[in-house]
Amino acid sequence: MKDLVIYGAGGFGQETAWLLHQINEATPCWNVLGFADDGIAEGQVVAGLPVLGGLSFLQNHRTDLAIVIAIAEPSVRQSIHQQLHSSQLSFPSIIHPGVRLSADVEIGEGSIICAGVLITCHVRLGKFSLINLSCTLGHDSVIEDFSSLMPSVNISGAVQIGQRCYVGVGAIVLQGLSVGCDCRIGAGAVVTKSFEDNKRIMGVPARSI
Repeated sequence: MKDLVIYGAGGFGQETAWLLHQINEATPCWNVLGFADDGIAEGQVVAGLPVLGGLSFLQNHRTDLAIVIAIAEPSVRQSIHQQLHSSQLSFPSIIHPGVRLSADVEIGEGSIICAGVLITCHVRLGKFSLINLSCTLGHDSVIEDFSSLMPSVNISGAVQIGQRCYVGVGAIVLQGLSVGCDCRIGAGAVVTKSFEDNKRIMGVPARSI
């Protein structure tokens, strides 16, 4: 079993610890040492796991270590990754054993795919993607690096989501559309047209605000 630390001891970090426990129940592979978090004092115990330190703990680590960045906010997740440079640190993709996905799905390093997710054929997930609980992704869709899909998002076929997008709970993106980089789609929005970069998208049908 490989040593692993979860960066982020908040709610999603605790859900990620549970996800890793479920993976280990199916196939033991991760020795979860604890959390790293710059907002919680070293030595505190969260969800039964110790807080080992913050970024400096990871930056100064001198043995092989896997890291899961369990931060939902795309830009923060990217910033954390940019500060971690060591050949001894790795960023595995963490996939719930119950996830249903086609054999031709491409998954970038550092991604997290939670329980209840369904991904069909010819889908590509960029690096450090977050696909939260019970999302569906249709054929030929692309989710670019560091984007986050919150629970129960439905992505139709041939959709492109740009880098660092945040798609809120229960949002729907219809067939063949594209959403530019650094967009935020509100909870429950129904996206019926394409949007360029840096848009705040809300409503039914969704519009830029």
